[in-house]
Amino acid sequence: LQFLYFIVRPNSKTMVDVFSSDADFDLPHLSVFCVVWLALVWSDVVAIPNWLTYLIVSWTVVCWFLFIVLVHYTAISVRHRHAPWLSKYTWNLLFLLRPVQTLFRFLTVPFRVTPDIAIIGEVRCGTTSTAKYINKFPGCHTPFCLWRVPFADNKESFYLVGHYLSLIHPYFYRMVFPTIFTKMYCRLRGKPFFTYDACAQYATAPWAARTLRHVNGKMGILHCIREPVSQNVSWWNFELETVKAFEHLGLPDDFVAGRQPSNTMGEAWKVSGSDMCEEAYNRAEKLACHSFLPLWAGTWPLGQAHALQRMGIYSRNAQRYLKYFPREQVVFQDIKEVGSAAALQRINSIMPKECQVSLETIDSWASESRVHDNKSTVKSDTAASPELMLEMKEFYKEFNKELEKIIGRELNY
Repeated sequence: LQFLYFIVRPNSKTMVDVFSSDADFDLPHLSVFCVVWLALVWSDVVAIPNWLTYLIVSWTVVCWFLFIVLVHYTAISVRHRHAPWLSKYTWNLLFLLRPVQTLFRFLTVPFRVTPDIAIIGEVRCGTTSTAKYINKFPGCHTPFCLWRVPFADNKESFYLVGHYLSLIHPYFYRMVFPTIFTKMYCRLRGKPFFTYDACAQYATAPWAARTLRHVNGKMGILHCIREPVSQNVSWWNFELETVKAFEHLGLPDDFVAGRQPSNTMGEAWKVSGSDMCEEAYNRAEKLACHSFLPLWAGTWPLGQAHALQRMGIYSRNAQRYLKYFPREQVVFQDIKEVGSAAALQRINSIMPKECQVSLETIDSWASESRVHDNKSTVKSDTAASPELMLEMKEFYKEFNKELEKIIGRELNY
């Protein structure tokens, strides 16, 4: 099946990668399997029970239906555009989405665990690099991701920001984590176990803090931060990359009404500070522990173009989490500290006891070359002007002071 997958899409992976665990079984593989199965049934080469054939065909049809729904829903909720039913975009997403695994995980939710750690972002603040260090801790089990993309795979689920058909109910959050049988197996072998989610949007999403409290009130929270003006500029550049990537996949410029992106960073800055945006974020905080996220709220309230200022006001986002989690369960890490001994010690303090490591191990990790993943490669011609930079710095000044009081140390932002 992996070989046939390679034939269908030869440029997606090298032959070695196709036979590795990275080429996980999903809809392309299931479709080939179903066709081969039906060929065996019709050829009468072997005696195959009818009920088994019906089961395989039904499962394939349901997964294809889920895939089509996901293609159109994610286009609207994630990129705020309408996707044509059958197009180049649909074909490309066939190799990016995981509907088969998603459906299986939802069916096995009662047999799955809750997370021990949540890296809540902010976006462009080193969450991807930090996740690489989290993976070094003994007993680490990474989360499932709907998307087969390098920066998110085995790192973030996007569950609480509505990527799974807008479902955000706390109970079904388990679907992205390992089974209780995996945890029991680790315990029987005397090995540590923990799992985490590192979705950078959780810091800004107003409903995420309370929802995570309902999922597991004892989990550790890691809040990644950086100088807010540089964070805003980095996010703007990253968004430009993402827009180009989806256009390359074939997503047309048919935007949802009211969700057209700003042409310049200055426009995006003004929109994110509007009264309309303030009202939307206040309304969105009441969505905690709801079953579904309304389209106006996902994946950020009113969309990415309205989130710029909310990302950089770290103190407000931090206070929301400290409202639901004890201070000792929440640690902060500046992007310049990623991989340092001080940062790793703070991460170590919120780990389950059996997963904590010695100071010697931390010093050993800190002495290695620093990990820097998910760099932005595009620099915007329409990024912040000197005047806008000064305005942004002045705007964030008081919020930065509030953050320093919360953290208990100077940040020199």
